[in-house]
Amino acid sequence: MNTKDTLNKVRAVLGIEVKLEQMKLENGAILEAEKFEAGAEIFVVADEERVAVPVGEYETEDGMMIIVSEEGIIAEIKEAEAKEEEAVEEAVEETEAEEVVEEELATETASPKKIVKSI
Repeated sequence: MNTKDTLNKVRAVLGIEVKLEQMKLENGAILEAEKFEAGAEIFVVADEERVAVPVGEYETEDGMMIIVSEEGIIAEIKEAEAKEEEAVEEAVEETEAEEVVEEELATETASPKKIVKSI
């Protein structure tokens, strides 16, 4: 049992209400955490159950990217736009590389391997 579980149990015994924040993912799933920040526990709300979020990257409806590197623990929260910009830059670099290869292929001239003289 970790310290947050213990703290939550103490809060429940003392009658202190624990308010949890919720965020909705672009696929409609609802995530719940005490605070959406690095190191906080995060859960998926399914019916009335709370399940620890599996490792992965999750994009919210409001354009945030939640990265979970350990099951149920937020590793990082960042703008999803940054990831999209990186993908666009990579696509541009790939296109430029393809153009260079095409230019090289176009400039190569076909040279015969063997010249046959006719009699």
